Amino acid sequence: LWENAEEVDHEGPEVIDGHVKYARGTQENHDVLTQAGLYGMSLPREYNGLNFPIVPYVMAAELVSRGDSGFANIWGLQDCAETIHEFASEEQKQQYLTRAAKGDTYAMDLTEPDAGSDLQA
Repeated sequence: LWENAEEVDHEGPEVIDGHVKYARGTQENHDVLTQAGLYGMSLPREYNGLNFPIVPYVMAAELVSRGDSGFANIWGLQDCAETIHEFASEEQKQQYLTRAAKGDTYAMDLTEPDAGSDLQA
């Protein structure tokens, strides 16, 4: 991860036809962790997760952030899957959690104007 961090800062992502194209180094980092099966670490096996307790995931997140703090944000969005696991219907869990476990990324969209979570403000 750390080998790509500086180059990623210079290259940055692009938006092409409404989709994000990661910088080369970001994509490499993402591919390596996906191939290692490390997305969905704390998700149950029924959603193709590794069924780890949350502590090993947090420890892994710390290691990732030391290597590339920008990439740690992408890695950390796995927490969105934790929210889905806690509050979604079974149909939603089957649809989204299995995608998270295979490395699909998520976004955080908070839209409470003037409530401290309006990211655009």
